[in-house]
Amino acid sequence: MFTPHRIFSPMFTGLMLVAVGLCTAAPALALEGAISQCALGATAAPYGYLEYLPKGYVNQNGWPLVISLHGAGECGNGNGDLPRVAVAGPFAEMQQSGRDFPAVVLAPQATIPAGKSLGWFWYGTVDKFITAAKAKYRIDPNRIYLMGYSAGAKVTWEYANAYPGRVAAIVPMCGLYQDTDSTNPLDPHRLIKTAVWAFHAFDDGANPRSHSIKWVDGITTQLTGKTSDVMGSYPSGDRTRVANGTYTASYSMTSSNWSWAAGTVATDGYAPLFTMYASGGHGGGWVPTYKSQAMWDWLFRQANTAPTVSAITAKRVAVGGTTGTVPFTVCDRQISNSYLAVTVTSSNPNLTPATGLVLGGSGTNRLITVNPAAGLSGSSTITITVSDGVVSSCSCFVLTAGTLSASG
Repeated sequence: MFTPHRIFSPMFTGLMLVAVGLCTAAPALALEGAISQCALGATAAPYGYLEYLPKGYVNQNGWPLVISLHGAGECGNGNGDLPRVAVAGPFAEMQQSGRDFPAVVLAPQATIPAGKSLGWFWYGTVDKFITAAKAKYRIDPNRIYLMGYSAGAKVTWEYANAYPGRVAAIVPMCGLYQDTDSTNPLDPHRLIKTAVWAFHAFDDGANPRSHSIKWVDGITTQLTGKTSDVMGSYPSGDRTRVANGTYTASYSMTSSNWSWAAGTVATDGYAPLFTMYASGGHGGGWVPTYKSQAMWDWLFRQANTAPTVSAITAKRVAVGGTTGTVPFTVCDRQISNSYLAVTVTSSNPNLTPATGLVLGGSGTNRLITVNPAAGLSGSSTITITVSDGVVSSCSCFVLTAGTLSASG
């Protein structure tokens, strides 16, 4: 858990961002614990953006990276218009509450094209922005977080759909489920590796709550193999009637049920979290979210790590013999182990052909049986690979087929 601190800096006056530092090519030269403007064209990033570097940044590597995407009203030219980005989101929180985030925080500004009145983020350009940020800043690539409100939330969902597992967690607030891009058809299954906490106001008339609900139910259905209905247990007793207060829904993989707790409450698990505010309209879905200590603490706990597979000792069998079933385990911190894909290969397919490599088991506990080709002797390295669909790891052991000693 991190504690908000007051930032004493001349760039903060009331609620307005009136003076900022300039983004430098070497971020180590920038002010720690302060906001800098990074104008479009001054860096390799495809957007102009606001930058915040945490205190102690220069002396430490492996910082989390938070990318915040604004709504339609804050677009601009990526230069003199950059202060608009600070009217909401983490940079507004820095000004209003003096939060000292333990992370590199970047807020790009969607550029208004010539002759247009609005500019929009696109998930492909957001990916280029994240790539540029990874090259420039001292960040932990396993702890990249994407958040956004309104139009920015829509692109947050779309980014996670287009690039599964590239960010460890997303926090979309009042976003849309809008399946209109044929190059990026929406598929909730693509988000099962990503930690999700979605927020919405019950009375949002601009982007109805049904959009967040569709995403949450879709992801949970894919995770569990059972039809999800997050609103089926909504505390008002009627999905069409607002409950009295803020509630957060979490899913139990043990009981296969949704439960709602009063307030903005985080639980760690595989399924997405969903907070419903009772009122506030469109802005009511994001203004309180950025102020939520529970949300920030949950966010900074998330990490996208590779699954693991246990080691297997070397095996020796007689010519024409078999290893019998050999147990091993697989594990993943972000998704259920039943979703992990396990494959096996051999360095000597003549001795240990693919047909002689038999996998079994499910969930955490898996099995392998190796049946060498009849009449052949020699050695082969057997490689077991486990993948979550994004990252993978492997474990190897050597199998030797030959004459066994009298002692075995």
